[in-house]
Amino acid sequence: MQEKVDYLKKITLSVEAGTGPDTMDVTDGPVTAAFIFGIDKTGLTPFEQRLLDHRAGDTLSLTVRRKELAPYFGDIALPVPTFPEQQDNIYLNIRILDVSPASGRDVIRAMAERVQDCACGCGCGGHGHGTHDCHGEDGCAPAVRQQCGCEK
Repeated sequence: MQEKVDYLKKITLSVEAGTGPDTMDVTDGPVTAAFIFGIDKTGLTPFEQRLLDHRAGDTLSLTVRRKELAPYFGDIALPVPTFPEQQDNIYLNIRILDVSPASGRDVIRAMAERVQDCACGCGCGGHGHGTHDCHGEDGCAPAVRQQCGCEK
């Protein structure tokens, strides 16, 4: 039996993003992301609450309002491009690829990365973990700016 999404598990996802519920046109196909579940500094994020108790192979379709991106994902940075400015809702198709126990080393590394701060000084907790590097030329990569609220 496959493990359920739960605290301190390493979750690997496939993410597609789009401008409509049936239009995954923001990403060029699925993008893979991984994170340690349940270590956000504010507790479980709304995104993690949606994943809780699901298993590898499960899929979820999510609609998130642009202005709610930062609190919805917390410190979890999904590697998706910048959405068009006029886009009020962000549509995501999430497939859980793997749920496995996180090693102590992985947990400590993920927690340490979350206490670092983004180069732009926005207080987002840093997003350089796992799948991409937020510390681009101007402080935050475009995909992260939407989540942390950076306007640089």
